[in-house]
Amino acid sequence: MPPSRKDIDAELFGLTAMGDGATICKYPLTNVLFAGGYEHQALIDVIDSSDHMAAGGVKDARYIASKIMPLMENIDPKKELFDMVVFNGAANVQKAGRVIAVRFPKVIVCKGTEQIGSLFLTKAFKEAPLELLKTWTSILRNIFGSTRHAEHAMFRQCAKEHTKGVLVSFTRVAGTRMCGHLIAALRLLRLKPALLACVHTPEFLRAKSIIWLWLH
Repeated sequence: MPPSRKDIDAELFGLTAMGDGATICKYPLTNVLFAGGYEHQALIDVIDSSDHMAAGGVKDARYIASKIMPLMENIDPKKELFDMVVFNGAANVQKAGRVIAVRFPKVIVCKGTEQIGSLFLTKAFKEAPLELLKTWTSILRNIFGSTRHAEHAMFRQCAKEHTKGVLVSFTRVAGTRMCGHLIAALRLLRLKPALLACVHTPEFLRAKSIIWLWLH
């Protein structure tokens, strides 16, 4: 039987294995994705480590590698196609990558660039000017996008007028979202015209909200 297009693509471009841990509803999970020349993200498996950890096990390098390597061997039994594994910067998965590289001789181990970028931005936002921006973004979200009902209702109306009827609101920074402070600051920049319009409406000026008193 002649080789299929996917076989030829894998031989030409190689294959990449990617993985990342996640805690969802308190379940310790690890997703495993493969990528090739024409398939950039294929979810292969989601590993649930609950039973393993309930028995006293840990998600160390040996355990992670033992779960991912059989998935790779199902596609590449001769260990000739996989040439890269990508994990975040955590020590256990980086060591797991090195274990995999012993079994798959073409493999090199890389850190995900999103993780590196997130770590850089986390440090950058500790600098005084960006720390001020972070604080200001949080204050505006709490006033216009959280529990202050009057200000939030006024802002919603102005925001829709500036976004063609589609509500675009603030982004809440979460520890599980990489680059959260940068995303929130960029969203604030997009909402600037709507915010300026909101604080100059007669309804807002009559309300004399906390932000109006602060600005004056």
